[in-house]
Amino acid sequence: MITTNKLFYVHSVLIVPGTGLIVYLLKDGLISISHNMISHVLFFIFLLQSALIVGKRLKNEFYFSSRCYTIFPQNKKDIFIYTLIFGIIDLNVIFALIVTVAMILIVTNWSLLVYIVFLLIFVMCEITYLIYMAVTIEIMTEKYGNSKNLFMITFALFMFLELFTRLAEKFYLFDLYPISGWIGSTVLNSLKGDFIEALLYFGITIIAALIGLFLLDKVTFPKKNNVFESIL
Repeated sequence: MITTNKLFYVHSVLIVPGTGLIVYLLKDGLISISHNMISHVLFFIFLLQSALIVGKRLKNEFYFSSRCYTIFPQNKKDIFIYTLIFGIIDLNVIFALIVTVAMILIVTNWSLLVYIVFLLIFVMCEITYLIYMAVTIEIMTEKYGNSKNLFMITFALFMFLELFTRLAEKFYLFDLYPISGWIGSTVLNSLKGDFIEALLYFGITIIAALIGLFLLDKVTFPKKNNVFESIL
């Protein structure tokens, strides 16, 4: 996580501050309770995060699989935590998240309660997102090696989805899309005072995370009585 390379400086000087600037320019949409700009902006934030994560996997031809931790006796819970923290994200992703989330907090004029709700649902959705990224990368690297198809299904597919939604002018769909839409919908409902529906999205996120952990467990330890399980 503390290793830097030349791409880090490009991200830190151009890409990450640029996303922060975009958030600032769209601040009028973010403070409107009748607008879904927050969901749209968050969609791009997660797209950028996907590009940073997958781009590093393809460039370095390396993914720190959860199987690496089975060399030594480790609890499954610890293996999953190590995978999500050290195997997926790095300084580029952390820096991007800090800048973009901080800019959202700076340019909006939400109440303290809404800020708390936003941060809670963002953290929960970020964890859910990382879980499914781990599942996807694990499956793709296991089946195809370091395939560029990983970029197609984690970035290109959702970029196409964004283009279709925007060009078709079906902007309400951004509030329904997984992860980013759940965060945006939670915030909008909180701004409107509809905390029951906001809690519903919290519940959906928790269920999605639990399903993702179940899938990650099946992908990471797919065989019975193998060397990995015997070590654990």
